[in-house]
Amino acid sequence: KTHDTDRIKFGPRVWTGIGLLLAFAPGFEARADFFLHHWENHHQDPHRLLLDAEAHYYATAQDYDGNGALLIPTGLQKYSRVQTDLLAEYGIWSRLSGYARLSFGRAQLDHDTVGGNSFGPTDQTLGLNVRVHEFGGGKTRGVSIDAQLQADFPIYDNKALQANGPGLGDGTVDLTGGAFLTIPLLTTRDSLLLLAGGAGYTWRSSSFSSAVPWSLSASFSPFEDGVFGSVAILGLQSLRTDPRASSISATSSALSVATGGSFIGNAVNPSIMNARGQIGYMFSPIIGLSASVSKSFWGQASPESWNFGFGLQARLGAPGSRKNPVDLSPRDYGKSNQGLVNYSMEAHVTRTNDRLNLVKLDKGSQEGVEVGQIFDIFSMKKDGTIGQAVARGKITAVQHAEAALSIQEYFKEVWIEEGFIAKRPLP
Repeated sequence: KTHDTDRIKFGPRVWTGIGLLLAFAPGFEARADFFLHHWENHHQDPHRLLLDAEAHYYATAQDYDGNGALLIPTGLQKYSRVQTDLLAEYGIWSRLSGYARLSFGRAQLDHDTVGGNSFGPTDQTLGLNVRVHEFGGGKTRGVSIDAQLQADFPIYDNKALQANGPGLGDGTVDLTGGAFLTIPLLTTRDSLLLLAGGAGYTWRSSSFSSAVPWSLSASFSPFEDGVFGSVAILGLQSLRTDPRASSISATSSALSVATGGSFIGNAVNPSIMNARGQIGYMFSPIIGLSASVSKSFWGQASPESWNFGFGLQARLGAPGSRKNPVDLSPRDYGKSNQGLVNYSMEAHVTRTNDRLNLVKLDKGSQEGVEVGQIFDIFSMKKDGTIGQAVARGKITAVQHAEAALSIQEYFKEVWIEEGFIAKRPLP
């Protein structure tokens, strides 16, 4: 999610990796999930578990026809849907993340001649995300490229549902592969502004058209607690490979009896663009609440719709290690300010050189500082209290009352400033 500020590991290192996803399921008869969930980055920090519970209200009363003009299907008053999702993301390794989404929905069809409601599991999601590359050095530190593979599959039977109410989706299996680019635009002591974009290729079963899903977003997030938000443009472009397009007009709803003629299900060659805004508050680095609204503003053979959402997020940090924390890299440890490490000395940062990754401290040989010792750098909050650890460095030169520290790893994308605190962990 866009409010998770810990997703990008910053520092002078470059990662490469590869990933595979094997998520196949049998095809069903001609899926509304095609319009409800979008192509977004699910990279997660190693050993970090993100749980995101969301409830959405989706409503549509008209469609975009094959030329992009609005039309009202004959007899349709409204198709609405209450969707509940539980998304789990877990950082398996530093380069590899896995994620899954469990979804249930209640669909209500208001129509002049047909109608009713249905409830049950909708389309479910499994996926893998690979951190392919992360650029290091200078102000480009933290720019990352991620590859992602995802499978969406139904666990419902539309034939059985049609006897009592509207279908819960198209019933197709969708396999998508693509990539994302994430760029940190602005970093302050307390927050981070990110720009992210991505695109993919989706194959659909039951001869439905392949498509190119894409997204572009800007997000603002606090490192610890506070307000977060994002704006995004989310799209889906059909590649028009549906063989039925030659005999069935893209403006026809002949395949959509189960949804009262709405293109929310079984549309031929659908394309759509949505605008979404999200606002939320992190009560701590662990718990946050959010609200969102999404509106379609262009489409072809797709539903014109509103989507309102409310979410609860929980981020469960990486577990402690039995290995000596001083011997762990921040990427594997990352918890030096969480009460799991004892410190024997505290110094202040008196001068910094971000270009050379050098820091000068106000303690030297008279306090026992020696070349080769490790120090963790902590930010300072606005109220004067010590914040989170942002970097780890090694002493490279010592004088009587000062020392030079070379930054080895970054915990956070934060420029080190004068007044930050340096602490030496006990072995």
